[in-house]
Amino acid sequence: MQFVDHPFRAQALGEIHARPVQPLGPKGRLRRVATYFGREPGRHDQMREEFASWCHKNQIKPTFMTDRQARYQVGEIAATWQLHSEHASITWMAPSTLDEPWPENIGLEAITAAKLLVTTRVDLIDAETVHEEALKGFRRASLSYAKVEEGLAEIATDFLPDNDGFTRLEFAGAGITDVRRGVIARYLLEIETFRSLALLALPVAQDIAPNVDNVERGLENILKRLNNETDPQIIEELLNELNKLALETTHFHGETNALFAASYSYDQLVRHRLGLLEEKRITGHTNMARYLSNRMDPAMATCAALQNRLNALTDRLTRATELLNTKVAIEIHKQNQDALKAISDTSVSQYKLQTTVEGLSTIAITYYALGVLGYILAGMQLGAFPSKSLMLAVAAPFVLALTWLAMRHIRQLHDKH
Repeated sequence: MQFVDHPFRAQALGEIHARPVQPLGPKGRLRRVATYFGREPGRHDQMREEFASWCHKNQIKPTFMTDRQARYQVGEIAATWQLHSEHASITWMAPSTLDEPWPENIGLEAITAAKLLVTTRVDLIDAETVHEEALKGFRRASLSYAKVEEGLAEIATDFLPDNDGFTRLEFAGAGITDVRRGVIARYLLEIETFRSLALLALPVAQDIAPNVDNVERGLENILKRLNNETDPQIIEELLNELNKLALETTHFHGETNALFAASYSYDQLVRHRLGLLEEKRITGHTNMARYLSNRMDPAMATCAALQNRLNALTDRLTRATELLNTKVAIEIHKQNQDALKAISDTSVSQYKLQTTVEGLSTIAITYYALGVLGYILAGMQLGAFPSKSLMLAVAAPFVLALTWLAMRHIRQLHDKH
C-alpha cells in the first residue's frame, strides 16, 4: 500500500518542534536584538540571503531547526538567528567574561537591513531571589517584581533601557531546572519583543486621528449643505468632495488595517505569555502583567477606537454617496419630465398648427382648382349649357370634397410610415 504525502504534512508535523527549548544554566546573560521590516514584499528572502551571506563570509555552519531558525557557535558565544513574519532577531548567550552589548561577528550584521526595534537582556542570577543591589538599579515607579514557578523563582524589570540601550530583566531561577529556566527566559524575551511590536500601531493611530477628524467634519458640512441644496451643479460639486473624502478614508484604511491587526495579535501574544508566567505578586510591588496591562490597554483601545471610527466613517460616506446619487437621479428625472412635457406641448402645438395649415391648404387648393376649372369652361364656350358661374358653383363642393379626401389620404400615408 502506497500513500502520497500531503504537501504540508512535514510542516504540520514539525511546527510543534519548530522552537525547541534551550536549557539554560543558573548564571549568565542572555541578549536579544530584533530588527523590524514590516510586510514589505521580498524582505523575507532578503533577510535569508543576508544571513546566508554572513555565514559564508565568516565560515559559519549553522544548524537549521527550520527554514526560519538556526543555531550556531561563534567561539564561546552560542547564538540563534530567527526570522519572523515582520522581524528578524539574533539571540545569544555569552560567558560573563566575554559579555559585550554589541559584539562583532556574531551575526548582528545579518539583520541590519531592517530597522532596529528590540534590544533586551535577561540577567540570570544564581539565586532564588533577586538581589537587593539589582533591584536598586531599577526605577521604583515602574518596577515590576514578582515570583514565578510557584514561588521558586523571581523576575524583575522596569522596562527601561540601560546605558547600552538594552531593556534589563533580572531572573533569579536557581531553584528550578535548566529546562524550565530556558522556558521562562524565552517567555521574558518574547514578552518584551511582542510588547514593542504591539505598540508600533499607536504612533500611527495618533498621527492619523487628526486627519480622520478633518474627514468627519468635512462629511458633516456636506450633509448640512445637502439638506437644502437643489442646484444640480452644486450637488455635483458636493458629490466630488464626497468622493475625495472617501478616497482619503480608503487610504487611511489601507495604512492601518494590517498594522492594527498585527498589533492586536501581538497584544494577545503578550497576554498569553504573561499568563504562562503565572506571576505571584510580592508585597509592595506590582507584577509585569498588571504594569503592562495598565500601559498597553489604553494604547490598544486607542487603535481599536480609531479603527471603529474609520469603519463608521466608511459606512457614513457610503450612505451619503448613495443619498447624493439618489438626489441627483431625482433631479435628472425631474428635468427629463419637464423636457418631455415641453416636447409634448410643442407636439400638440405643432399638430394644431398642422391641422390649421391643412385646412387652409384645402381651401387654397380648392380655390385654385376652381380657377383652373373656370379657365377650362371659358375656353370651351359651351353656349347651350348653363353659365360658367353656375357650373363652378355646382362643382365647388365636389372639388372641395375631393381635395379634402386627397389631403386626408396623404396624411394617413405619412402616419403609416
